[in-house]
Amino acid sequence: MKATPDGTDGFLFIRLSSVGDIVLTEPAVAALRERFPDARVGFALKRRFTDLVAGNESIDRVHPFDETGGGLRRLAREIRDVSYRFVIDLHSNARSRVLSRASGADAVLRYRKRDPFDSIAVRVLRRPYRASRRLVSRYLETLSP
Repeated sequence: MKATPDGTDGFLFIRLSSVGDIVLTEPAVAALRERFPDARVGFALKRRFTDLVAGNESIDRVHPFDETGGGLRRLAREIRDVSYRFVIDLHSNARSRVLSRASGADAVLRYRKRDPFDSIAVRVLRRPYRASRRLVSRYLETLSP
């Protein structure tokens, strides 16, 4: 892959699922594209959600994840072959961590999920979740380094 004038080779966003969360990645993708207009930008997500990002002009390549046998391994190889220099993991789960490691990227920026005790309160005690910052802001914060 040819290096861009700003020294970057490309960025890969990973947000595998959840319709609303994928849609809310758009400001982060747009902010990165604005900062690095010549960089290559990829996006990895489950195949059934690819229409959510397919028309985004800030994304050069969509990497669909098939959940059937061997899909994660195939996606990891595909991502590695593209040679992204940076991975922005906005999912931060076991699968996205596998893909981040397999990418061979120089750096991984990972979204920090809320405190696990908040999740317990929401799921088990059925208390409403009160985020200290909106999700879009937290995704953008992931890009700050």
